Amino acid sequence: MNDAGVHRPLLLQPISLRGIFARNRIVVSPMCQYHSQGGGPTDWHLVSLGKYAIGGAGIVFTEETAVEERGRKTHECAGIYSDGHVPAYRRITDFIRGLGAIPAIQLGHAGRKASSDLPWKDFKPLDDGDSARGLKPWTAVSSSAIPAPRAGSMTPIALSTSDIREMVGVWRDAALRSVDAGFDICEIHGAHGYLIHQFLSPLANRRNDGYGGDLQGRIRQDRSNRSGAWRAFARAAEAGPALLLWPRLRCRASLLASRPGDAVDPGLPRADRTSRQ
Repeated sequence: MNDAGVHRPLLLQPISLRGIFARNRIVVSPMCQYHSQGGGPTDWHLVSLGKYAIGGAGIVFTEETAVEERGRKTHECAGIYSDGHVPAYRRITDFIRGLGAIPAIQLGHAGRKASSDLPWKDFKPLDDGDSARGLKPWTAVSSSAIPAPRAGSMTPIALSTSDIREMVGVWRDAALRSVDAGFDICEIHGAHGYLIHQFLSPLANRRNDGYGGDLQGRIRQDRSNRSGAWRAFARAAEAGPALLLWPRLRCRASLLASRPGDAVDPGLPRADRTSRQ
């Protein structure tokens, strides 16, 4: 069929993003699969992501992918914290690109929401009893030593200032692995009550150092992480094709609050969120 002269809807028109050319503006958002093994992707991911490229999407995102092992929500969550993960992802990105779509990755860290069971088990925090099932719990980290607002949640370890500086390197390394794995776009997940969001929230973040307090202090960790990841992408782009990185943030008025009483805890289920502003 010859469609010459037929006007295509804007959604189906090509778009160029800083040198990255997508065949249309259909973007498959990150969707957690809970089928990873040791953080790495499997044939499930090849089929799941590949079908969207076959279907004609312009950009195909992988699920939220942890930048370090303890940053996963569950044992079955995806990660890119090991060089050993790179070839498995490369197999998928080569397949997606070969079908005419742009492969993209979303990097994240669960923070205090880590060490949980699967979503169809209500993300129940793991305990010693789960070890018998091969699901050993691990210690989560966060902006402050405040448990997630879910029954049975452990008290996370508050990251020290040196830990935060090291975390910047963790994000940078994950971004570099993403480049090596063949991803053209990288999104930094700073929403959904995960680690970056835990620094942004005045309820989850009760620090009294340079990474807490007012909004400028609470966004400092996010800026540092994105800066490290961006520099990694920028250096890679100098030697190769164009690469794109952007953040995903939850823009709520509560995050701009300066007092805990003015905010809503980002870890609460939606039905339980009430604003006192």
